[in-house]
Amino acid sequence: MAFILACFLVSAPLDSLYEIDRQDRWLSEDKFEHIFFSSFLLGSSYCLYRSELDKSDASARQVGIGIALSIGISKELYDLADRGNPSFKDILADIVGIVIGILVFT
Repeated sequence: MAFILACFLVSAPLDSLYEIDRQDRWLSEDKFEHIFFSSFLLGSSYCLYRSELDKSDASARQVGIGIALSIGISKELYDLADRGNPSFKDILADIVGIVIGILVFT
């Protein structure tokens, strides 16, 4: 994960990231959506893996975290390819959503 974040930082022009970051608010509808969907992805993948495939709690939690985090990072990489506004705050919101999902669903 650190490698992906490092590639994200190196491949983007730093001045454009700074300008986008200044406009990106911590409390916004976008951050709520990142938190909600990360929690939803973790919870649904955890429940499916745990109950449908009859796997252990720990492995189901790891799969849920992996799915939610990889989709969140993939979305930011998609934004980085000039299709949106890449944001480290979005990745942090995804992580907050994953923590909430762990607390609620596991």
